[in-house]
Parts: sequence; C-alpha cells; structure tokens
Amino acid sequence: MIVVAYRCACAILVIFSIFFSNSFVLNDRLNVIPSAPLTISADYVGYSCDDKVEYRWILYEQAKDAGWTEFLNNSEYSKVFAIDPKTLKDNTKYRLELTVLLSGETPSTSVQVFKTTVAPRDGSCTITPDTGEAVYTSFELFCFGWFALNESFTYEVEIVGDGDIPYTLYHGLTNKEIFVLPQGNASNGYLSHVKVFVSRSNGATSELDIPVTV
Repeated sequence: MIVVAYRCACAILVIFSIFFSNSFVLNDRLNVIPSAPLTISADYVGYSCDDKVEYRWILYEQAKDAGWTEFLNNSEYSKVFAIDPKTLKDNTKYRLELTVLLSGETPSTSVQVFKTTVAPRDGSCTITPDTGEAVYTSFELFCFGWFALNESFTYEVEIVGDGDIPYTLYHGLTNKEIFVLPQGNASNGYLSHVKVFVSRSNGATSELDIPVTV
C-alpha cells in the first residue's frame, strides 16, 4: 500500500491510498497485477470542517511516445476508485491523478505513477485430440513456451457446464495433464470451450480458450 497525505487549510488530513497485491516476484515488486481488481481510496481524517468533499479521479495510460492519454475517470466523485480485473494492460505505466474538491477551498491534487506487471506471454496450450467421446476419450493438455523464463507457472483448466457454471478440471503446476470431458451442448454441435488460466507466482494471469468437440 502507498499512502500520500497532506493538510488543507481547515486542518483536515487527506489520505490517498493505493492497495496493491501483497504478492511479488523478481523485478515485478510493487507492480500492479492487471488480472486482479485494484481499489484506490481517499479519505479526510479530521473534524474541523463540515463541507462537502468531492473526489475527482483520472487515470492516464502512457502512450508509445511517452505522453499520457486519459484512460478512465469517475463521474460520481466517490472517494473510492475501483478498477475491474483485465481493465489494465500488462507491462504498462499508468498515472493516477486525484483532485480533492472542498467547498470554499482551492482544489488539491495528488499524483501516483505505477506500472502493471508482465503477464505470462509468448506461450501456447493445446488439447489433443480436438474431437472425442464424452467420459471415454482421454484428452491431453500440453502448455509450453511461456515467459517469464526460469519461473514456475500454475495451470488451471475449466469447462463451462449447464447454466454457464464453470467446473475445474485441473489445477496445479504440471504443464501436461490427461483428463476426460463431459458431453458438449448438442444445440451447438457438441462444441465445448475449455478455458486454460496460466498464472505466474505473483498472480498475474493469462487466459486461453480452446474449442473441443465432445
């Protein structure tokens, strides 16, 4: 967590906190995981003012020319700014600007720059065969070529069943696994979509969708 604090004219303390993941690895220390939710909050701690306080958040993304492009903002002026998973890009620098608006006072602005971690990349996962019989054919999952080098990955395999409920078929460190699959949806030509989540030890995750006919 990073906290920036300052005082306004009426002796109210402004606290600007960014909550990061508490899991880090290698050179990704203090970087934000884009596949996880991110919550940023600001609070006034004090009792000498009764004025209405508004919080204006603007998130900028660094462009290739090193300039900043507005990426997100809040329209409700809430003291909490939440970013959903998979909203941010991996390996990208962001600039978060908070302006506190207090009636009768000059607006105060705080800025925090952070970077997102590198998600697993440059790899692939295959399932063979790509067609088989439900609860009979042995399907083999094989994942390979994932960056970062010299790091162990966690693999989670899911399939979406009736009612769009996901079922976990496998979760572990092995990049090669054999399993059977349930029958696919008849109205969709018995096509199933197997989701594979490849995660680094810091939680950064990449997702693949592999079609299989069962």
